Amino acid sequence: GDGWEAYRAVRAGLEIQRALDRRPVAAAPGLRVRVGVATGEAVVDITAGHDGGHGVASGAVITLAARLQEYAPPGGVALCAATHRAVDGLITQRRIPAVAVAGKPLPVDVWHATGVRAARPARPDGPLLGRRRHLAAAREHLAHAVRGPGPRRVLLVGPTGSGRSRLLDELMHTTPTVDGVAVRWCATACPPCPDDPLAPVVGLLRPLTGAGATPSAPALAGWRESLLSLARRQPVVLAVDDLDRAAAAFRRQLDTLVDRATADGLPLVLVATADENADETTRPAARVRLGPLDPVTTGRLVRRLLPRTGRSPALVRRLLPLVGGKPGYAMAYARMLGVDAAADPSRAGGPTLDGDATRPLPVPESVRRVVEARLDRLDGPARAALMAAAVLPGATAPELARALGWSTGRMAATLGTLSAAGLLVARRAGRLDFTDESLRQVAVARLPRAVRAALTARTARTPHR
Repeated sequence: GDGWEAYRAVRAGLEIQRALDRRPVAAAPGLRVRVGVATGEAVVDITAGHDGGHGVASGAVITLAARLQEYAPPGGVALCAATHRAVDGLITQRRIPAVAVAGKPLPVDVWHATGVRAARPARPDGPLLGRRRHLAAAREHLAHAVRGPGPRRVLLVGPTGSGRSRLLDELMHTTPTVDGVAVRWCATACPPCPDDPLAPVVGLLRPLTGAGATPSAPALAGWRESLLSLARRQPVVLAVDDLDRAAAAFRRQLDTLVDRATADGLPLVLVATADENADETTRPAARVRLGPLDPVTTGRLVRRLLPRTGRSPALVRRLLPLVGGKPGYAMAYARMLGVDAAADPSRAGGPTLDGDATRPLPVPESVRRVVEARLDRLDGPARAALMAAAVLPGATAPELARALGWSTGRMAATLGTLSAAGLLVARRAGRLDFTDESLRQVAVARLPRAVRAALTARTARTPHR
């Protein structure tokens, strides 16, 4: 998956209810349904999906979703705690008292989804550290494109959390001119699962319609001509954040616009951010690739962010392996710690979290969404090996092979794939370690306690973390 499955599921539940409100069933005009959404792992058999059949899914999460329906009001959508966390900030929700659910020993927390929050992407506000070389490269590619000979597409690519949105923001606000000529920036962002595939067009037209105005229907219909007309008067830069999330219709029209500008010799340039694994475009493009920050720069960034949270500087050492060189992760942990301290001021700088090195820091939901999507993209054997390595930190390849009952050859090949993907690294004496501690924590949390115990029992050594 891509980390937005829970959001799509809740959106689908809300849309079912809206569809029934708009077009009631003639035979049962008062018909209302209840929807339950639960998030977790399930066993899916897709072999049944032929000749008009459907795949079969089973597991505790399926049963929980079915039970939750009972606690949704007619025409409502009920969410479990995991779904609530996954869509927090994206879906408006109302908590109800915990309920008893068959098969669960303790009461289950439930939320009712009440609507979709309006997408208002916040401007990245963290300090820009360790990216000056990337900023200079992006600025040079932009100037080359505006002058004419360079590709009219500049892509800032990197994994989620690498700070590509922050780099785009810095480029926009520090490059008002190229060769002394004023540049008109038209910025937009591509939200997940938009109601309208061309929704990002509104942002691109905002410099023409005014900050608070909504473009008219004729303006939206002729948006490409409007931008081409503007490019005949001055250089235009289209800044598109998260282009890899854009609908195919918007990407096609955007490509057509840039191609026309290139053919007509107009100074119109697309500068976009995208995931490193996304197929952003088949057209010629200059790329600026963002890797992880080095440990020293990561430490400087975390030290700059911690004062905002009211937390002790002692947390720097604990946050470094969790951040893994990703500025976006650092911001997510800082926000989480700041909110936690605001909710309970007694925790700010206190020993309950800052001084207790044995208590793991929770993974922020925005980071968890990214990490779980990364896990889901692995094939079955690679995911099994990675989860075994998470349960047995510092294990060697033979120990992991013994834990899973695999041959050493099969384990060596799978670990080679995980190492090539940058997920695992071999330390001294062949001990394997995670490059991303947040990934290890999420992988461990996915496994039931009984499975973790069984993996540990199959090895001769005990996890030392």
